[in-house]
Amino acid sequence: MYKFIEKKQAEGLANATINRCLALLKRAMNIARRDGKLASIPFFPMLKEDNVRTGFVNRPDFVKLRDTMPEHLRPLLTFLYFTGCRVGAALSIRRSQIEFEDGRALLRLERNQVKNEEPILLPLPVELSEVVKSLPPEGRVFNGRNLRKSFQAACLQVGLGVRTGPKVWQYKGLLIHDLRRSGVRNLIRSGVPRNIAMKISGHLTESTFERYNIVDSTDLREAMAKVEKHFAER
Repeated sequence: MYKFIEKKQAEGLANATINRCLALLKRAMNIARRDGKLASIPFFPMLKEDNVRTGFVNRPDFVKLRDTMPEHLRPLLTFLYFTGCRVGAALSIRRSQIEFEDGRALLRLERNQVKNEEPILLPLPVELSEVVKSLPPEGRVFNGRNLRKSFQAACLQVGLGVRTGPKVWQYKGLLIHDLRRSGVRNLIRSGVPRNIAMKISGHLTESTFERYNIVDSTDLREAMAKVEKHFAER
């Protein structure tokens, strides 16, 4: 097991990823032992995990990234960046869930899409409404074909990621899930109340939501600027 861990660490895998691999292997061996195919199973050492994601993308970098992506993926990226919605939930949205009122798209998100007790009717920003208008009138709203591969390639092209080796997973930089984190950040910075932001992004608990509401150096600079302004006005 220790040789396996050393090999995976040398390949650049995070501790959490290695632990998931070990957990799957342990599960398989436990099943084999239960079925009488193994007499015993070895000890599985687990690594300390400290790789909570803190990635996000600002507006200028997002625009560069979006414009580098294949055209069919741009609407999906825009939606994720505006709302903080989960990729899986976004891909499940159907055209029948959208109606228009005074040129603005109204999206009805079902309970399973936002993890809330009740569906919500979400008015989309004008920019996003214009994107939705151009999409097919039936079927699923967003096309996610080759999303992860295209996303990684675009990040590499605009400088939001780097290769750490020849394998596809040997990559360090912005991830698709960071758009969800960025979406949450956009909602909070725009002054959206936390309980409303949680409904839009589909977060059930405050603790989980806080993991996405990351404070960075920009937040801290803005906070100090407010303090300076406060004292200057006294």
